[in-house]
Amino acid sequence: MVATALLVLGAGPALAEVCDKERPNWSPADGPASGLSETFHVFTTAPGLVLIALVTAALYFKRPSLWTPTALVAGLLALLTWAGAKLDPTGFYQMARSEGCVADPTLPIIILAAISIIAIIQSLRPARREKEL
Repeated sequence: MVATALLVLGAGPALAEVCDKERPNWSPADGPASGLSETFHVFTTAPGLVLIALVTAALYFKRPSLWTPTALVAGLLALLTWAGAKLDPTGFYQMARSEGCVADPTLPIIILAAISIIAIIQSLRPARREKEL
């Protein structure tokens, strides 16, 4: 019983350090992370901001050639998000998840995959040309 108490009490600060490194702005008072907060986190990282800029540029300039890098970045970001969650040899992700500062990455992966599919479809469409008057 004493060994169990020491194990539990000794593991507390180690788990807290995981969340301090993984999500420094998260506190236990915020409650466990949700899919929406995980999506916000993914889209506010550097690759996520690059993706937002690419989508904005592709929509503004209306060129099919801009959708190709958008599809590539969205697909790679979805793959990296999945790999970070599922291929975790150190157990760091699972510790952060059990602490509550990291949520299931399903929602951001679905959104990124949808952006990638839409970008692929848009890149295959022919460019529209303005009619000369």
